[in-house]
Amino acid sequence: MDAVGIIGTGISGLHLALYLQAAGVPTTVYAPRPLGEHPSSPLPNTVVRWAPTLARECELGIDLPAAPALRAMHIRVAGTPVDFSGTLPAPADATDFRMHLPRLAGAYQERGGNLVIEACGAADLERLSRSHELVVVAAGRDGFGGAFPRDHDRSPHPAPRRHLTVGLYRGVTWPDPAGVEMTLVPGGGEIFHIPFMSFGGPVSGLSVEAIPGGPLDVLERVPVADLPGRMLGLLERFAPELRARIEPGSFALTRPIDMLQGRLTPVVRRVWTGLPCTRNVLAIGDAWITNDPIAAQGANLGSRSAFLLGELIVNARSHDEIFRHTVEDRLWAAAQAPTAISNALLEPPSPHVLDLLGRAVGDQHLADQLCDFGDPEGMLELFAPPVSAPALL
Repeated sequence: MDAVGIIGTGISGLHLALYLQAAGVPTTVYAPRPLGEHPSSPLPNTVVRWAPTLARECELGIDLPAAPALRAMHIRVAGTPVDFSGTLPAPADATDFRMHLPRLAGAYQERGGNLVIEACGAADLERLSRSHELVVVAAGRDGFGGAFPRDHDRSPHPAPRRHLTVGLYRGVTWPDPAGVEMTLVPGGGEIFHIPFMSFGGPVSGLSVEAIPGGPLDVLERVPVADLPGRMLGLLERFAPELRARIEPGSFALTRPIDMLQGRLTPVVRRVWTGLPCTRNVLAIGDAWITNDPIAAQGANLGSRSAFLLGELIVNARSHDEIFRHTVEDRLWAAAQAPTAISNALLEPPSPHVLDLLGRAVGDQHLADQLCDFGDPEGMLELFAPPVSAPALL
């Protein structure tokens, strides 16, 4: 039997599969549907892969397509003089996952990987645990049907903190240098512009993270045909710098399916399943931790945890209690900073953070540090003054 069964074909599951494949560990990946169906699927996300994730993909031997490199972060606070740009230490990439994930799965299969089309659920875990030495669940934001219980000590939010509306649009001129734009709207939430590579070439991802009941929370029930007009109205009021680079006559969603709306509750779950008779089943990716996308940490943490888990599996002599505790400790050590910074950004900014944002306007070194979302540990050190760090962690 294959040593490791991997449920899910997101970035965490496929990075783990490719890592173990390169190390000679037999694997089977279970996909709920053929990945060739992705182009006709609704937009799943607008992921930004920061430099460390791109470096891991290079290590896996993945040839990245020629996509516009994101070299900066542009941060503004609506209604204030705070407006600065930070240069990223290395370029980032925002490629449609409906294009990128099939590329990863194709590389896995071309190298001899066993990909099985089978929609697996919690009821299948006991059967799969008998077929594999280890089963890794890398799919399902609901904890895979409740198979992985909530870690209450690490999950401070009982309900969604933002209402999310995302779409891919034409007619937006990118900033110079190309990079993610983040407009903070006090009391309202956040507006993001992401230079994005999709099926029709370079487009723009526009995302509104609205505080429930706030002034940005007006898009959730808007019909798709009316979204561009309502989006322009929000940008006119809260992000005029971005609105000025939009040509109303050509501003439109790329396709009706290239948008998503929803709410999610940030949550950390137990790494190992609580189901009986399945002690060799663990979770990574969204099945383990679901962070709000505000800090763009989800896919990047999924990749990072896949590599850490892969290293532990390759070096393990057995999957005993020591292995179980080691996996849990090592994975959380990597996840606590991305999770803490994601949760911190959902809260009203503290006086310390407001001071940092103000000083970054005239301090390029500080601006670069604040914009390095690929280094969540470094960001956390900046965002958390010494007396607050224990609470954030």
